[in-house]
Parts: sequence; structure tokens; C-alpha cells
Amino acid sequence: MVRLPTSVGLMKIENQLIPNFNEKLKPAIEITSGYLDLVDKNSDYKYTDGVHLSKNSGKLVSEEISYWIKNIENAQTQNSTNN
Repeated sequence: MVRLPTSVGLMKIENQLIPNFNEKLKPAIEITSGYLDLVDKNSDYKYTDGVHLSKNSGKLVSEEISYWIKNIENAQTQNSTNN
């Protein structure tokens, strides 16, 4: 499960509408292969309209997600070979 980055303005709205978002997701997170929360990196990216990532930022986020997925797959493969 991935929580994508968002602009500061939209993050304020999200926090008002759904306080403790991650805590509310905890049951779903526990049954998945992991949770990548990118909101701590919101300021690392550029947005075209406050919601959508710029083309370059979208590419960076996609790369980060792909590395994260690859790490999960590698960990699962190692666990399978160790068992």
C-alpha cells in the first residue's frame, strides 16, 4: 500500500478531514506486504496544481515506489529460500 505525496495545502485539508490517517489504516496495513508513506517527502516534489505531481516528480515517485516493491520482493524471496 502506498500513500502518495501531496502539496502542503492539500495535506492540511486531508489532516482536517481524516485526522490520524495512518492509525485508521493500521488494520489494512497489517494485512498487506507493507506501507510506503511518502507524505514526509511532500516538499521534495513539485506539483502542477497542488494535487498532481509534475512530470519529473512523478518519475521520481514512480522510481521510489519501484525500488520499494523490489525490496519487498527480494525480502520475500530470501524468506522463501531460508525456509
